[in-house]
Amino acid sequence: MLYPLRLLVPLSNFWAFSNLCTSQLTHLQFLRHLSSSPAAIEEDEQRLSFTISYLVSSCGLSPKRALSIPQSHGLKFDSPEKPDSVLALLRNHGFTDAHVAKFVHRYPLALCYYPPERTLLPKIEFLHSIGISKEDLPDVICRCPYILRGSLENLINPAYSMLKSILQSNEKVFTTINRLGPYFVQKSTKNLCPNVALLKEIGIPDSRIVVLLYNRPQVLFIEHLQFRGLVDEVVKLGFDTSKVHFLFALHVQWNLYKATRDRCVKIYEDWGWSNADISLAFQRHPFCLILSENKLVRILDLLMNKMAFPAGEIAKVAIVFSLSFETRIFPRCSVLKVLLLKGLIKEKWTLRSVLQTTEKYFLERFVTRYHEDKDELLSLYKGEVDPFEASFSERFDKNPSKL
Repeated sequence: MLYPLRLLVPLSNFWAFSNLCTSQLTHLQFLRHLSSSPAAIEEDEQRLSFTISYLVSSCGLSPKRALSIPQSHGLKFDSPEKPDSVLALLRNHGFTDAHVAKFVHRYPLALCYYPPERTLLPKIEFLHSIGISKEDLPDVICRCPYILRGSLENLINPAYSMLKSILQSNEKVFTTINRLGPYFVQKSTKNLCPNVALLKEIGIPDSRIVVLLYNRPQVLFIEHLQFRGLVDEVVKLGFDTSKVHFLFALHVQWNLYKATRDRCVKIYEDWGWSNADISLAFQRHPFCLILSENKLVRILDLLMNKMAFPAGEIAKVAIVFSLSFETRIFPRCSVLKVLLLKGLIKEKWTLRSVLQTTEKYFLERFVTRYHEDKDELLSLYKGEVDPFEASFSERFDKNPSKL
């Protein structure tokens, strides 16, 4: 039995809102029902219903947008006191209803900044201190809500000072932060200084660095080693660092990297990897997101389809994606496959011990120690036999004592 939502939205919006609830929330409710008690489910649905109703009636959002926020941002509350205090502070600083709707639309989690006197007010006072007037404040924040995210002391103030020293004007600083979007809080500003220094080192004039930072700021916030690699690639392509086309080429190289990364993420997802699996793999070996599609699919097919390794195990040793498929991964998996089929491995082993160790260690542990099967295992290791072919499996099934 599904417990109905206690709808608090205005009747004029009821039918549109009801249809959206039916199409977008039913599956989520069903999943919650599988693992929660009726009382917990009912309480959660009350909070969800109240949150959506509050976003519509108090913040001026459309029912469609209000409905998407709890799912995409995890925003839920069960009483108006805390979000009311946030809205009251904003209105005391010049926010109109239109400002509130625009701000909450772009940054709904700000409603969780409680108490706002400790979380939001210091940041608003900081904006006043750098010359933002009370009249301009709502427009600045609505245009650039990311300026309120993160620690004032550890992020906002240092980032502003750094950007201001390069861009000179507040207008350009806030435009740049807005163009950075989530990068402003996800990427450390510690990379900006060494990346700018590198451009100066190779002869890029300050005026062009300003243009790049203002128009395409993301590329200057990436990890310094990655940025240095991008610069080296553009230099090797023959671009003159004294020409503006060098910066254009740098941005194109960055976009190519992003496209590759997004394509790799899609491939991992198609193979059933969760966000947690992909994140772990990236933390262990960042280059796992810039592989060629051919290599990535071949490795995943071998490890997951033919060897039956789960995604989580592969993610723990993501450095295997940097290994040669032909000379390291496939030969060693071929040996391992047959050892497993014959039940010869008695002690514990890991994917790391199979793929990441030296050739001497691998041969001693997985090949030469099995005296009766050594010759056959060596032929597998050398690629003379493919244990994943159907004909091999059929032959092995008929006579497991032979390869």
